[in-house]
Amino acid sequence: MMKPESRESSGIVGQILHFFLGEVRGWLIGGAIFGIGVWVVAFPIFERRNTERLEAEQAPLIAKLEQFKSKNGKYPDRLDALVPDYLSELPPCPISRRPAYVVDEKSGDYELICPTFVFSTRTYTPGTKTWRPSMD
Repeated sequence: MMKPESRESSGIVGQILHFFLGEVRGWLIGGAIFGIGVWVVAFPIFERRNTERLEAEQAPLIAKLEQFKSKNGKYPDRLDALVPDYLSELPPCPISRRPAYVVDEKSGDYELICPTFVFSTRTYTPGTKTWRPSMD
């Protein structure tokens, strides 16, 4: 009857390989679990911080959009229309150069759209006067 080969009889190279593969698999699984845990904890923290930053940095832009509307009877077609008469430059979003700006032709209202964190976007409308999570 043949004996099953044991770790001792597989030689030093086999033992090293077995140890290394076992360690790598353990590190990969542990790293994945750690990474998911960090993401679950970090995402809300960074999302909240960037949303607060977004609200503070975009407040002057929103105020100038309202001033433009008071003076001209409508919101501008483009954000660039505010520079330089209303703003010296457009404020950036937390993780992009500038907000997206869309004017609804029917209502005349606008939407400001800014990414705030990975896979997360906020949208501001003058009707609600709040930044809400986008569903895009």
